Amino acid sequence: MSDEIEIESLKKMSKDLYNQNQKLKQEIKALQEQIYSIFSQYKMVTGKTLESALDCAKIADELVDGAKEELLIITPVIDKKYVGKIFDKVNKKVNVMIVTSEMDQLKTKDLKQYIENLKAIKSNELIKSFTNPTTRSFIIIKDKERALVSSGALAEMVMTLTQNIGFMLTNKNDLNTLLRFFKQHLPRFVKVDLIPVTD
Repeated sequence: MSDEIEIESLKKMSKDLYNQNQKLKQEIKALQEQIYSIFSQYKMVTGKTLESALDCAKIADELVDGAKEELLIITPVIDKKYVGKIFDKVNKKVNVMIVTSEMDQLKTKDLKQYIENLKAIKSNELIKSFTNPTTRSFIIIKDKERALVSSGALAEMVMTLTQNIGFMLTNKNDLNTLLRFFKQHLPRFVKVDLIPVTD
């Protein structure tokens, strides 16, 4: 009789261990999915395509071309290609706000070519254009959904011929951090709305 009780006890223990094991497997799977979800919100971006990193110029094109409502940009300089793309966007009623370096900061031989582009941006009344002498960043925020943060500038030659690295991201909290950073480059009276985030 005691052997039968022991066998039943062992069977119960075995069943309990199996159930615990299955529960742990489910918890591990849920954690893995959370980790994958977090990492899927960030993609490495480089000037020259490297391993699994995305191409910086290609991502910049996708963000600028894909904007439907709003395009927020910080870039020290901008080339003619992107001036044309931005003009196209504002003509399609996309709200464009751009922060660049001041023109008197572009007096070196390498940077003089960009002065006319900044003048063109400033002359277009549909573009909300600002300068900030401390601008060193390169950021594109598209429709408050996706953003590119990188070294370099919104100029094809800078993106493709220099060694740049950055991230493309979609996380709402991080996008709000970028929106606050963008706001720091603007006069106080300019409003930039954050993304509503529910806990």
